[in-house]
Amino acid sequence: MAEKARLEADARASAEAQQIALASAAPTTPAADTATVSGGGATATTTTASCGHGPAAPAPAGSAGSGQSEPAQLAAEWQAAQQAVQLDDSLSKTHGTDAARQVKLLVAQVTRVHSVVWERADSVGQILGRLRNDQETLQAVCAVIAKKVISLGEMMVDKQPGMAYALAGFVLHMGEGTPLVWEVLRRQMQAACCYCVPHYVKRPPSGDNDEHMSLLGYRKRGDGKTWESKTDFYARSAGYVTLYAALLSQSWIAHFRPPDETMHRQPVHNPLGVATAWAWLARVVNQAPRPITATILLAFLKPSAHALHTAYPRQFTKLLRFLASTYSSKIHAKVDGPDKSPEEQAAIMTLDSWLSETIAALGRGSLPPPKEAVEMPEFKAPDDTRDANSRPGDDF
Repeated sequence: MAEKARLEADARASAEAQQIALASAAPTTPAADTATVSGGGATATTTTASCGHGPAAPAPAGSAGSGQSEPAQLAAEWQAAQQAVQLDDSLSKTHGTDAARQVKLLVAQVTRVHSVVWERADSVGQILGRLRNDQETLQAVCAVIAKKVISLGEMMVDKQPGMAYALAGFVLHMGEGTPLVWEVLRRQMQAACCYCVPHYVKRPPSGDNDEHMSLLGYRKRGDGKTWESKTDFYARSAGYVTLYAALLSQSWIAHFRPPDETMHRQPVHNPLGVATAWAWLARVVNQAPRPITATILLAFLKPSAHALHTAYPRQFTKLLRFLASTYSSKIHAKVDGPDKSPEEQAAIMTLDSWLSETIAALGRGSLPPPKEAVEMPEFKAPDDTRDANSRPGDDF
């Protein structure tokens, strides 16, 4: 009986989530507020409504009627981000070079320690504060910060997922005083990785494989002739998406108040936030899956699931059930077969397992935040100087 009830619940959730994915996730209420979220050259209208079960989920940016999940619209947003980044790069060559050098050093010093994040962000914030009367220089320096944050994420997030939360806290802290940081960072991320839109780049009309791989974001190896492996490209793409999801999910910063320097969690406004995270998921499920879809979905869900469920408990649970049933089947149909890739097979198996475990946890009424975010220490542990202070023979 329990198994039958579970199957019936899954079927109902799948049908409801299909409606979420293809129409609107917001429940029908007498009064709803609309807000426009823009960025990267495209504008999406979201609808929020108040109900007794927490905030309503926004209408997905890719819902029917908005057109924002149409491939042409997503391609246009990606291309607009690339064009904006070219302008950022031009400004960075001629404006704020001294400030740029300072902020690059400070961003490079960010570690998985709350006090370090706070100190470096505060120092960068002071530099940005001195540039507010020069918008071009401010934009140029924000672009330098964004590129350095993305570079750190690219190098470290795949191996140290906790760095995504450290970098997210750093950006949120700076963004309090300089909102332009968010606008620049978002387009820089979308230009660096098409899956942050998310946009699946089509093969060019020429059919040239090298051109297609370049457009996707593959990089040449050190020899300058051969492309990096699919494993390396997938891992780097997952790192970008993990960082993006952490940036959207963060809603507080660590703050240290004198005289005791105790850490306090200070809520702050995230100008993108979970509404943008929900829209990203809607855009994904409104498109046919590709071989990389399981990889980027898992990379996005792990950092954002707790925040999304906190904001939209009913709708998010339904969406997970839809992903675990209907959408997972579509991914399997894409990646299973005689030419199946080990990277894609491993990714869909891991995604299926994560969805099953997360839905079970939600059934028990608990979905804790990511442990990498929770386990970040407040202060850096003192260096171990025992070896330096020891004398010959002390160990005998």
